Amino acid sequence: MRAEQVISFSIEPRLEQEGDLWTAYCDELGLASCGESLDEALENLRRAITAFCRALARKGSLEETLDRAGIKAERVAASQAAPQLRVAVPA
Repeated sequence: MRAEQVISFSIEPRLEQEGDLWTAYCDELGLASCGESLDEALENLRRAITAFCRALARKGSLEETLDRAGIKAERVAASQAAPQLRVAVPA
């Protein structure tokens, strides 16, 4: 049985704090999210990137979009998709 594959990539988010609010940006994809803590802002950004990438995958344009954004993506077994701000989308 073949292991489920995902498209996995890492980004280096840009972070800003203003008062009690943190904002995390993915400049490459034009996405941002915020939270009351750094961890919350990063988790919200990961969710936003995942939703965006799933929509692109349904349209068949995920890999092309990532390539144009300069994001190096790779196909890996779903079990190998690392945590943190790595994003894994069904291939």
